Parts: sequence; structure tokens; C-alpha cells
Amino acid sequence: MKNLLTSWCVLAILAVCPSLVLAQATPLVASVATAAAVDGTVFVTRAGGRQAILARGSSLQVGDAINTTRNSTVRLHFTDGGETVVRPESTLVVQKYQYQKESPAQDNILLQLLKGGIRALTGTIGKRGNVDAYQLRANTATVGIRGTDYSVRLCQQDCDDKGEATHRNSATPVAARAVQVRGVVKVSHNGGALVALAEGQPLYSGDVLQTQLDSHVVLVFSDGARITVNPSTRMGISEYINPTQTTGSAPAGIGSMIIDMFKGGLRFATGLIGKTHPDKVKVRTATATIGIRGTVFDVVCAPGGSADSASPADLGDMPCGESLMAQTREGTITLTGTQGEPVVLPAGQSGRVNGPDVPARALQVTPNYFKTLSTPEPEKIQANLEGLFGLQTAPDTESGVLLTVHEGRVVLAQAEKDILLDAGESAFAGREAIPVRLQTVPPILDRDPFLSSGMFKANMCRR
Repeated sequence: MKNLLTSWCVLAILAVCPSLVLAQATPLVASVATAAAVDGTVFVTRAGGRQAILARGSSLQVGDAINTTRNSTVRLHFTDGGETVVRPESTLVVQKYQYQKESPAQDNILLQLLKGGIRALTGTIGKRGNVDAYQLRANTATVGIRGTDYSVRLCQQDCDDKGEATHRNSATPVAARAVQVRGVVKVSHNGGALVALAEGQPLYSGDVLQTQLDSHVVLVFSDGARITVNPSTRMGISEYINPTQTTGSAPAGIGSMIIDMFKGGLRFATGLIGKTHPDKVKVRTATATIGIRGTVFDVVCAPGGSADSASPADLGDMPCGESLMAQTREGTITLTGTQGEPVVLPAGQSGRVNGPDVPARALQVTPNYFKTLSTPEPEKIQANLEGLFGLQTAPDTESGVLLTVHEGRVVLAQAEKDILLDAGESAFAGREAIPVRLQTVPPILDRDPFLSSGMFKANMCRR
């Protein structure tokens, strides 16, 4: 019955406007894309001004303008393998397109968003050859793509958040950035292979870092926490939820931070989470847990048979399965073994858990290791949190371009200024002609069901 109604609607449109024709699957000129799925009534205006109704399997050429009506969407499949979903009440123009498998240097795609929004998975053009080969223009902003998954919304007084609060399109947000890298430091994302970490690169919940001998990295987290990862150390960001986020196990406005140490040592300075909800911040090893009370401290793994006054030479390149030493430099921490009660360590006090199933105890001497540490004290590292992670409050988004990156990297440029965005980041380009990074995904993008990843899988049959 629904198919009959849809067919009847199309016939009625043709009866009123006989100049309209259905877009043909076999084009007269070179096809650059096809309509892989269509839901509702979608129009295409050809370069010569002829208008047609877009059907599943219809071909598109350079110069075509795709117009979706209310509650209608279309998924486009480009010849380079890219996919683009056009949300309802949108207009997207294929300004330029050139792709030949054997000629990467000639790749070129330019899309123009005149109205509404899209979500796109880039194809081969966005992954090879010229880094500027793939561009999307929307209003006064230009989006440059390098192999990614992104959403864009052009707001023209029509970006009221009407999505359901339970819907989420955002990727894992950026937890931290490497602000100082010395020597060889590597990171594993999502359990993948270790790759080199460079200054400015983002880190996410679930990442594992590893420093080599004579190497270290200083991390700044979005809540202001700072960690120096000492040489020969392996650590994981097991959980990180910024207090401004509303997803994850921690309630909105609280956040959480769990760091797992597998080898080596850290220098730690807590941020907003540790100062407002210290019970939500922990450093864990196989034998011990450090609880935070808004503080600055150092921690190192050690051999079980080492002396309490151990020096760097005594500790060596030691996994965290035997002993753990900690020293508080400001504030207070608690040190707990797998057995026994927590031991409170105020500023200037050191403590130790000397093996599995051994209770924590305070030390009478400060280990020489802590006296000779030469890596940066993280609390002294200056960092502009807005510059690293974006504005906590989005500017007026009634008129401008909203962008969020689900995977890969994107450049948002406006008036010869640009910002580089990584997965989990968002930005806005408005009247000020200066694009700004946003710390959280705007709800209009995050809650839009037409911009969800599921749209790339749907057949989009009329519901």
C-alpha cells in the first residue's frame, strides 16, 4: 500500500508538472555518482536547468543539484567509493568531480552545500594524491578532507535542536593532547598497532602509550589534568569522561578518569575532575590503586626485592606486577594494595605496596628515584585548554556552518584562517569569519537521526 501511495504521488507530480521526468539510470554524459538509496521525494536539477525526480539507481553528473524535500533523504555513491547522505530539506551541488584510478594527481571533487546538511564517508579521492583534492563549500567556509567520516550542517535560522535526547552520532571525544614529546613515543588506538606520537596529536579513552629509553611525553587532558609519562613506561587511558560530557558511566557534570600503569612511572597533576570529585580519579596497577584528593604526585613500579630507598639504577625497566612506590608532592593521595586498608600520604610523604596481596605502608625515607627525577613537573606546564580542546560553550549557531568529525582528520577554513580537527572534535564557522573549535558536539548534529552512521546501511525504503 505504501509503495502504491508513493507511486501515486509521483504520478500526481508529473500530471501537474509534465516537464518533470524521472532521472534515468543510464546518463547521456559521464556519471560521477548514483543514488544508492532514496527515501521520499528527491529532486535533481541538471546543469542545463532541467529538473527530474531522483530514483534509486539514478545517475548524477557534474553540475547536478540534489534537493531533498521534507522527511526525504538520499544516499549517493560516488565512483571513487565515497558515500554521502543528504538529510531532509537540503541542497547539495556537485560542482567538480574527476576520478581515474590510474591518475591520482588528477583527483578532484568539489561539493557545495547550499542548504541543510550531509554526512559523508570519503572515498579514494580523499585518501590519495593531492591533500586538497576533496573539498566541501558551505556558505563562507571550506571543509578539506583527508580520508574521513564527517557531518556538516549549514544553519540558516533553522538549526533548532529537535532530535531525541537518546540519539548520539558523536565519536569518542578527545581526552588529551600530547603537548611535549621528547624521543620516541608510541600510541595504540583501539587495540591497534603502536604508531609514533607527535606533539599536538589527540589521545582517546582506551589508548595505550609507550615511551622508550630516554623518552618522555607530557599529556594535557581536557579537564586540565596533566601527566608526564616517564621513560620506559607503558600506560593506558582506561577511562576518561570530561565533566562537560553526558555519555559514559559517570553522570553529567562529574566525569571520571582511570589510568592503568603496566610499566615504568608517571608524574601526575589532577584537573577539574580530581578537584571536584576526587573519588572519580584513580591510577591502577596489578598490585595497587592510588586514590586522588586533588593533588600532585609521582609514582613508579619497582622490583619486589628493591630497597625502600631505591635509586633509578635499582628500579630499571620494571613491569608493574611486583611493587609500586608513590610520593605526594602537593595535596593528599591514598595508596591501597589488593589486601589491607588504604594508607593516606600527605604532601612530602612516600608509600609503597611491595607485591601482590601485600598491604600498603608509609615509608620512613623518600626513595632516591623521586629525588633525582628530571622529567617535567606536569603542574608547571602551561596549556591553553580552549586552544587545545575548544570552547565549552558554542557561539550563536543560528547562522553558520557546524562540523563534526567521526573519523579521520578535517580542516575547516574561513577567511584564510583554518583549524585542524581530529576524530571526536567539532567546530563552527559563523559571522566572525574565524572558525572556532568546540569542546563538545553540538546537539543539532549529535541528535540528528538523519546523520547517523546507520544511514549508510539503510535501503531507505519509504516508511
